Amino acid sequence: MVDDHAVVIDVLIALLGNEPEIEIAGRASNGQILIQQLAHLESQYPDRLPIDVILTDIRMPVLDGIEATAIVKQRYPHIKVLLLTMFEESHYLDKVKQVGADGYISKNKGKKEFVEGIKRVHDGEFVLFADLKV
Repeated sequence: MVDDHAVVIDVLIALLGNEPEIEIAGRASNGQILIQQLAHLESQYPDRLPIDVILTDIRMPVLDGIEATAIVKQRYPHIKVLLLTMFEESHYLDKVKQVGADGYISKNKGKKEFVEGIKRVHDGEFVLFADLKV
């Protein structure tokens, strides 16, 4: 999980931590830290990282979720990325698709949507859980 607000990560961990099919592997406060953590894991797991889905905020300091997603998808194409946002403008969806993200979910959605979104992204579907404004 990647978000620049610790409370958001704490809430998501509390929300999703008891789901039997979801294991929280780590947390980062921006995309740069995420990329560093993945590179460190790569030294331990050179064949394939044991990460299936990354939840990341779109807007963060240092390296945002869009830029981080582009790097993740280039280096680790097997990892799915579900972008989280408070912004529901349709132009963000275009950026999400351009970098190869696997889904887009509003932070306004509830536990049911988050669990379903993670599972569907994991299974290879593109997920859109946001009320987009044109």
